[in-house]
Amino acid sequence: MSSFAFSSCLWRCARSQSLPSIRSTPLCLQLTITRSYRGEVLGKRPKPTITKTHVVGNPNKALPEGFSKESLAYSVKRTAEAGWLPVYKQTKAGGSQLLTRIRRIEGDIQTLAEDLKQFVPPQNIKVKMPQKHIVLKGDYVTHVRDWLTTRGF
Repeated sequence: MSSFAFSSCLWRCARSQSLPSIRSTPLCLQLTITRSYRGEVLGKRPKPTITKTHVVGNPNKALPEGFSKESLAYSVKRTAEAGWLPVYKQTKAGGSQLLTRIRRIEGDIQTLAEDLKQFVPPQNIKVKMPQKHIVLKGDYVTHVRDWLTTRGF
């Protein structure tokens, strides 16, 4: 069907006061009225129910009595001016790969990586020793921030 015929179909339907019945409507407008094409209903795509980030345990688990952050072999320093936790989300490969980066770690980084295994799968944890960063595969930003906050950082 040419673009002229399609635009004339639209013009005729726009002139009529009521919505025409599907049988009297040309094929070009049947698709827009019924919102279906080849048996598929058109519209918004459903959101996926499977997430890429898998949390193993509970990051907000209660701490034992008498716990203090000074007893840990590591510390995570907040930013100087605003006081934010240095946990950042990073995207790679055109936005299809999500990474979580923990920066400003002082002390034993390996112990922090072992503690993160409480709720992050071990294969998703990578320690960058020269930069003193920990990179997690997946979007764990809120989980790590909550976990660090409950530990007093």
